Amino acid sequence: MKKFTILMAFVALASFAMAQAIQAPSNIACKNIEKDTRTMVEKYMERQALKANVAWTQDFDGAEAWTTYANPVVGQYKWQTVNVEQFMAAGWGDFENGWYLFPMADSATDANKWAFIDIYGPILRAATADRPDSVANMPVVFEAYIQFDDIDLSTVNNPMLLWNQYYRTFNAIMQKLYVDVSVDGATWTSYQINKSADIPHGEYAEYEQALLLGIAANESNVSIRFRWTHDRTGYEIYATGYAWGIDDVMVIEAPQYDLKHLETAMNFFVYIDYHEAGNANGYHYSGHFGQIPKEQMDTEASYMFFNTIVENNGLQVATPIVKVEVTNPEGTVVYNNTITGPEIASGAVDTIDIMAPEFGLEAPIVTGEYVASIEITIQGQEDQNPNNNLYETRFFVTGDGRYARDLDNITQSYGLAAWNIGGNNEEMLATKYFINETTTIESVDVYIEGDPDAENWGTIGNTVQLVLLSWGGDQYVAFAESEPLILAAEHLNTWVNFTFADNTEIIVDLVNEGVGEVLVAVKMFYTGSYSKNTIDIGMDKSTNFGAWSGWYRILNSGEWKWYYGASDGKAFAIRINLPHDNYVKEDVVANFKVYPNPTQDILKIETQSQKSILNIYSVDGKLVRNVEVSNNAEINVSEFATGVYTVVLTDENGNVGTQRFIKN
Repeated sequence: MKKFTILMAFVALASFAMAQAIQAPSNIACKNIEKDTRTMVEKYMERQALKANVAWTQDFDGAEAWTTYANPVVGQYKWQTVNVEQFMAAGWGDFENGWYLFPMADSATDANKWAFIDIYGPILRAATADRPDSVANMPVVFEAYIQFDDIDLSTVNNPMLLWNQYYRTFNAIMQKLYVDVSVDGATWTSYQINKSADIPHGEYAEYEQALLLGIAANESNVSIRFRWTHDRTGYEIYATGYAWGIDDVMVIEAPQYDLKHLETAMNFFVYIDYHEAGNANGYHYSGHFGQIPKEQMDTEASYMFFNTIVENNGLQVATPIVKVEVTNPEGTVVYNNTITGPEIASGAVDTIDIMAPEFGLEAPIVTGEYVASIEITIQGQEDQNPNNNLYETRFFVTGDGRYARDLDNITQSYGLAAWNIGGNNEEMLATKYFINETTTIESVDVYIEGDPDAENWGTIGNTVQLVLLSWGGDQYVAFAESEPLILAAEHLNTWVNFTFADNTEIIVDLVNEGVGEVLVAVKMFYTGSYSKNTIDIGMDKSTNFGAWSGWYRILNSGEWKWYYGASDGKAFAIRINLPHDNYVKEDVVANFKVYPNPTQDILKIETQSQKSILNIYSVDGKLVRNVEVSNNAEINVSEFATGVYTVVLTDENGNVGTQRFIKN
């Protein structure tokens, strides 16, 4: 039985915001080694069901049948067609060492061509000392497009534009990208795509794109263009980019039924009802945890649930069915739940909450990797593009006390000094941990990245200190600190362990106070001798870790303030180590049953206790019923509003048990 911890009155929620920050061009995000392993042919085949009736297509391999425009005309800032040889020669990477932007090719000899606009390339190709000049040469206000004319869609009743792309963000708040459509060559309708709010910094937009073009239905002379714009006004010393490549552009007859999985958030241990007024930014407050100690998974608060976001790319209203299945390291299914969501109109997006029954592990808990699979289907209909309906995420239950956000796949890093918001002594990067059982933090491991041979942006000689903080009512307060560590070459590109002389005990009272919280922070001091000092913490982007998983403390208008969203949905490589050899599970659970579940009127309580206090809480944490019960009892809940309720029973010995039921 699990205790449902609800954080409805989280007063700090309104105090924290996601700050918009600009990254300096001197700190280029790392290359991505983990290129999508599917071949271009496999990606192409995924869409064949939709391509049965292609009305128009352009793959850039034949004669030039497009026009380009740029304003101003400066250097290479224009649309062009490239192949992989030209792409590698331009400094974007290679198949052995990784890419700053992925090519639309499978090998160094692939003959495929694609359309491409290069924005950040001159900075990549410049020596570090010359990058400020390269940024100065980048147009401050810029527009460029590639245009296709004379497209006959006279027989297409519901045109849908499809294209494949590689678009990776860099200071994307300066950019706006559009698809423009005209049916007379003079008047244009613009659709903004690849919006910066939807794509974390340094990450890629979706590879496969689709856009309904109702304005072009049954038109015989359609023009379509892909348009890049950016405006660096006020940010002239900062660059934007990276670039944008497109291929396999086509118009088809839109499918009648096509649901697309956009995102699944797996929530751990705590919950903020983001549906409530003022709580919208509390969505996925818990964030994802990649590694959780067995002891922390075996408590009354150790439950998980899911939020799945679905988009309707079909023409008809569709009702989504979401199936969630979790398998343990032995391959046994430990959770299987299917939820039917509300109807979703064509072009609309909705979130389906998979909360009842909640997912929790029952004893004996098996350590190792757990895999959660999500599948989207359509009630009563066949999805005409089922390839975008699946998602998978994972977590590990550890037996050595290791508690981590990351999934042990550190491929990127983050440093505040590289941003316009950072670079001040005593600023911090942090992540939050929820503690379900009284314990002690024995030590913290941090993965610190850096180039030991750096000439400008360097890490050696800078100082870090680990700080543990708890919420003090109106601000975070430190309760333990490590000794400061001056970073040397031996500390770079590896895990560094920090211990504490202070008391690091976390006392948890689940019954009266709920889950404990601790913010684990890396405090930074820029004591190095480089022209630009930086301290970069490793990051894992293996799954959707959530905006709330990354925190930072910076100077804002002369005041120290905390913000969330530092990691752009990735996980900071900041791990805590908890005791694992002295844990004894206490038998303090009051056993009882509630049924029928769901119920419309009468809820029956079955317990062995002769005298117990029973409290019922609504999903917003309000106490709606307080009664004394003995043995078997019945409670009339017919007047309760429809929803999920938590029943907490305390027996005569003080043992506490928790159950949940659904009121229809």
